[in-house]
This record gives sequence, C-alpha cells and structure tokens, in this order.
Amino acid sequence: MAAAKDGVGARRTWSLDERQRIVDEALAPDASVAAVARRHGLNANLVFKWIRRARGGSTGDARQRRGFDGLAADVAQVLRADPYSGVAFVFRSKRGDYVKILAWDGSGLCLFAKRLEKGKFVWPPIVEGALQLTAAQLALLIDCAC
Repeated sequence: MAAAKDGVGARRTWSLDERQRIVDEALAPDASVAAVARRHGLNANLVFKWIRRARGGSTGDARQRRGFDGLAADVAQVLRADPYSGVAFVFRSKRGDYVKILAWDGSGLCLFAKRLEKGKFVWPPIVEGALQLTAAQLALLIDCAC
C-alpha cells in the first residue's frame, strides 16, 4: 500500500485497486494528471510515480540503488520471472556505465556489480522490453566495454 498525506500529520493509505483506478483516470484521453491528483487530494508527483510503476517499474537508475530484495522484487513483479530460478538478471544504468547482476547459485542470491571509469557497456538491442543473453554474450558484455 502507498501512503499519502491527508491533512496535518495524518497519512492516507491507498490500496492497489484505488491506485490503479486513479492511474486509469489520469491516463484517460484529455485528462490532466494534476487535476486528477487535486481531485483525490494527492501530489501530482505521486500520481506520476504510480503511472511509471504501472507501465513497468521505476527507472534504471532507481534500480541501481536497490539491493538483493529490491532487485528480486523487480524480477518477480516487473519481469514476471522467478529470481530463484538460477537465471542471471542484468540491470543497466541509464548512462550505461554501471551494471548489476542478480543470480541464484543454489544456496543464496548473489549480487555482482561493475562500474566503468570510462566508456559504456556495449548493449545489444532490446526487443519487447527484455533481452536474453547466452553465457558467452554476458561474458563479452562484461569484458568488452567501449
């Protein structure tokens, strides 16, 4: 549940259904996010945040601040995949100079990170919001940065 201020010192919680209804209302043709937010007593930035989440999660940079639990939740909720399946999930920063890899090794989650001092990771084109790499492609991605 999300919380929003509703008067001095009070917090209002919004269920997932309520948030989705507000997002749908804000995304309607000719709707103004600011007007929808005012109608519900919300800050427009909160409504924009809910819209971003509804469209597939937060930005890549926000994911770079996340640890094991946050990235595992992203894998489950955004990608609709099992973070404990043994598949390695790679997250790239917007600038392309930082990656995190989340993988299950059979006994626990592993989190690997690499930040380049110069250049960017060479990233293949992403089709339909996801990209599947072979082990060789992943090794090439990590080793060969331009």
